[in-house]
Amino acid sequence: MTGATARRSMGAVDTVWLTMDRPDNLMVIDAVMMLDRPLDEERLREVLDERLVRRYPVFSERVVPATGPVGMPHWEPDPDFDLDRHVHRATLVEPGDDAALQAYVEDQMSRPLLRDRPLWEIHLVDGYLEGAAVLARFHHALADGVALAQVLLDL
Repeated sequence: MTGATARRSMGAVDTVWLTMDRPDNLMVIDAVMMLDRPLDEERLREVLDERLVRRYPVFSERVVPATGPVGMPHWEPDPDFDLDRHVHRATLVEPGDDAALQAYVEDQMSRPLLRDRPLWEIHLVDGYLEGAAVLARFHHALADGVALAQVLLDL
């Protein structure tokens, strides 16, 4: 786990991103990485644990809503944190080309992230051409776009 033990306040800008999130206007940053060979799921999980969850505590924290009309939400460690709740595996329909990947990504992009857990998920997509693809979905409340781009580069 990350070592975080207590609630911590969510910043004002991140709170805005969280409250702007609506089913028809998701505040989720989606990124697709296309790989030229299949990816070992166990290795992916090791990398996510080491370079995401352990390095950045917010990836193991969930949102606690504000308790009053003027309060701010908080982050708290998710007592049920488990990579199984964040890493999903799928296989593209034949022929596993760009159109099939695009259809899969479009389906995922229309789904909100679940609020009972940390606001991110990773999809390992098998059957993309000769390799695989990885779809990363991060809620904008986790960090700004530049910081999340750096997180992806760190992976």
